[in-house]
Amino acid sequence: MKISLGMLICVASLFVSFFGEAESPPFELWAAYTQPSHIGRVVLRNCGDRKQTLDTVALLSGDGKECSPLWLTVEPRQIEPGAVALVSWFIPTDMINPLQFESDGLLGSCCLRVNERNYTCNIVEPSPLISYAVQDDEGRIYLYLKGGALPLPLVTQCFLNGVSVGAPQTILCPEACSMLLVVSTPQFKMTSIEVPLITVQLQLESGEEIRLFTRLFHTRHTLIREVETHMTVGRCLTHKEGTWREAGKKAVENAAAHLGELRTIKFCNMDLSSHGPFYFASLAEQNHIEPQLAYPQQCRNGDYIAALLESAERTRAWSEPGIFFSWIFPADIHDGTIPRYSFPKLRAMVYAVLAGGSQGIEFHEIRRDDSEGETKRNYLRLQKEVAMLQPLLAVSEPVNLVHSSSQEVLVRTLLCGDQGILVFLFSREGRPSLEMREYPIVLQAPKGLPLTSSAIEIGGDAGIHEVQYTDGKLSFVCRDNLASVFFIARRTEVQCDRS
Repeated sequence: MKISLGMLICVASLFVSFFGEAESPPFELWAAYTQPSHIGRVVLRNCGDRKQTLDTVALLSGDGKECSPLWLTVEPRQIEPGAVALVSWFIPTDMINPLQFESDGLLGSCCLRVNERNYTCNIVEPSPLISYAVQDDEGRIYLYLKGGALPLPLVTQCFLNGVSVGAPQTILCPEACSMLLVVSTPQFKMTSIEVPLITVQLQLESGEEIRLFTRLFHTRHTLIREVETHMTVGRCLTHKEGTWREAGKKAVENAAAHLGELRTIKFCNMDLSSHGPFYFASLAEQNHIEPQLAYPQQCRNGDYIAALLESAERTRAWSEPGIFFSWIFPADIHDGTIPRYSFPKLRAMVYAVLAGGSQGIEFHEIRRDDSEGETKRNYLRLQKEVAMLQPLLAVSEPVNLVHSSSQEVLVRTLLCGDQGILVFLFSREGRPSLEMREYPIVLQAPKGLPLTSSAIEIGGDAGIHEVQYTDGKLSFVCRDNLASVFFIARRTEVQCDRS
């Protein structure tokens, strides 16, 4: 569905009608839209001078009757003056298809009853929207936006929670309909909330305004780790709960009890095969999946890379504006009932989920017999290699920069903040070749991010490949034996002066 930027900016001018009382309403409908496309979102702002409590919140149908969504959440229930709360809900249809879901059924007028007062709002499909926001130790905040009509809007000023952070550094990827805004502020460095919910106002050169919300993560949340450091509010929903509705009710209750923490829902292979993240991923800040078990048959055959990429990309989209991790269980991968995966194949599986948008990897300890030590050696070797990418993965987002490549390979790209780009190359055959092959790759160069003329290979032979720039495109010839990763770094001012 094509929507012009002018139509989408109506998120900043919601129509509000109030019934019953004559005095000023305690809440302002600050924004209303869908994200992901099957989840309804309404942001309420406390426009009074005292703390307000959202005691009762209900979704009403056109005839005024109360609806029964699969789940509805309010974050938080108590709102300080000038602060906001997020109301989210999901109503599955009878013929729902998680792979081809359209948001048309959510768009248009809806009514929320908040503390016995009705708020009528217009739900839109925003464009652009924030898919990921992360802050580093220095207070630099990376806001990834995607979607929208071309040309992408020019942002002249940015407000976070109503406070101006000035004109952002902007990196544009027009062919991918994506942009990155980088701002600096100490505003959220001392917050007691683990993952704050923040409002984002973007002033455009055209004079228009875009209103959005996002969850603000910190780079510490995307560490490569070996232990669980999160509050699990849902686990293995498919076979531990009797019905989807019971699973949703329990997850909502747990999420409300741990508001302000880094809440997690764990999805097992059964959940993934039944598209569990589609239903519940939006209830938590981060989601954990075990992708290597979601497609056991494909992982035994040759098409496991495409399957893992697809699984990761879907889960990433269904989690926005949250994130997701991937579990890596050597006990599962090296089970004695199936052929043992070689190190190259295990490496390809891990890089596939990272390329598909997994914000990190959680490695679990080896608990099975490993008398020869091969599993542990491969496992530690892989951990060490992936750990090299940690600073880049923490601020990265999948952005499709691929212009052209060989039909024999799958190529994915991550924009790593303003540090550079990661390029992942996978063989479609899904198995190591007897000889190293060379493939030409052409990428669209991000605008506003000068890059070096070298693509550095991560792991493998750790070679350096020359990058050529022509008419806004960058190209290089790379070698691949199953899975290869290359980093093209940002060009520094000194390098720019020398060129």
